[in-house]
Amino acid sequence: MKKDKEIKNNSEELNKNDNNLVYKFKKNFMTNDIRTILIILILIGIFIVVNLYVRSLNLAQIDITKDKLYSLTDTSKNAVKYINNDIHIYVWGIDEISTTVDLLKQYNSENKKITYKVITRDKDKDFVEKYYLEDDSPLILIIANEGSKNERTDYVYATDLQSYDASYNLVDVTEQKVTNSILRVNSDEIPIVYFLSGTGFDNTDISSTKYFKQYVSNFGLYDTKDLSVTNAKEFDIPKDCSVLVLPSVESDINKTVATKIKKYITNGGNILILNNSFLKNKGKLTNYQSILDLYGITMPKNYIIEDSDHMISSTSSYMLGTLSLTHQITRNIKKEPVLYFPGTIEFDTKKIGSLKVTYSPFLQSSSNANAKDFETGNLDKNGNYIIGATVTKNVADGVNSNAVVFSTQTSFSDLSATDLGYNNYPLFFFTEEVIMNSVAYLADKGEYYSISKLDNSIVTTNIVTTDNQDYIIRTVISMVPIFIACIGVIVCINRNRKK
Repeated sequence: MKKDKEIKNNSEELNKNDNNLVYKFKKNFMTNDIRTILIILILIGIFIVVNLYVRSLNLAQIDITKDKLYSLTDTSKNAVKYINNDIHIYVWGIDEISTTVDLLKQYNSENKKITYKVITRDKDKDFVEKYYLEDDSPLILIIANEGSKNERTDYVYATDLQSYDASYNLVDVTEQKVTNSILRVNSDEIPIVYFLSGTGFDNTDISSTKYFKQYVSNFGLYDTKDLSVTNAKEFDIPKDCSVLVLPSVESDINKTVATKIKKYITNGGNILILNNSFLKNKGKLTNYQSILDLYGITMPKNYIIEDSDHMISSTSSYMLGTLSLTHQITRNIKKEPVLYFPGTIEFDTKKIGSLKVTYSPFLQSSSNANAKDFETGNLDKNGNYIIGATVTKNVADGVNSNAVVFSTQTSFSDLSATDLGYNNYPLFFFTEEVIMNSVAYLADKGEYYSISKLDNSIVTTNIVTTDNQDYIIRTVISMVPIFIACIGVIVCINRNRKK
């Protein structure tokens, strides 16, 4: 009986194994040398085919850095997601195995309308001649609607791909430049920013906007033009004005000029207002103030004195501004701006309702700041003072006039930051993100300027991995099929011993 029971159990085990796929595989294939070798060769073949297929997909490298330094930000992804024009990106003089090219692959992943190609002199001779790529200066050429009458091109040079942050660390701005360039060539109309100049406006060296204008022009998303008010009778604001910059004044502007500016606002025009409250204005600013009155704004002749935590020099001239973490203009800016003698902005809360005005501060003092009157020397109580704000005025059904107002102009000027220990740099370097995002906001370009990485150290535009890392990766990949073959040989040897 015991023997019969054992036979029954063995029979059941055999039946169970016959129904087990793994057992069948071992029984039918792993007990024969030829079949074993065939399986090994098939596995190696599958590995090679899969590897070649993945290579053909031309996928971006996996970013394992802590702050995703080599990955597109959500800002860029959202910016290019809905582009409908065909955008071709050509790379000249930059290695295909580089962080720059790897970044371009990610644009393609977000929108198939965006493609890229590495251009070489041997394979693309006609293209090189057509787009004047004769010299060896590395660049990225971005073309929309290539070959059509509506073709638009933009050149981004390798020297444009690096910049300095507020602490003068070298940082990579490739994504910022490429995204802005894509948006520029995709746009049917390039926004024009007009800068008012001439009689009445502050044109002193300390408050010069020359660098600011130049930066806006070179940025790639806008064109800039000067608009003189000296001849008031001929003065007019062009219909193609996307943003009107109203600089600080040292004397009142002409009434006719003020009237035309107010008409521009009531027709839904967008305006950037800069003001230096420390100027000793000549006479009353009646006409200038009438423009501010449309938004319920007054800017007293005072300046902010910060506490010790927000002062950055031995005098009260320089202070750190406090940025809003949620406002569209400042939410992606990581560095607090350095400000020079900022004044205060006040809103007439009793009138803004009837004026159909709403406002939102994005740049303020700390809660421990004081405002000092330039003329009397009196100090106001401690509190948060507004230095920068967005203002929206409803001028008709569905039509708004948007304004960005700052109680400082010199903070965005060419004034050398000598007192801060930076002899060769203007204050603009400390505030460029704030002012450029303000222009983008008014020109309806969203927040495309603030595409920055959290890391402030230099990010190279060449190869991601070092030579040692690359050697290790290639070695590991090459050893996989060899490892599989070795396992097969060991299996064969062990089976032959058992025989």
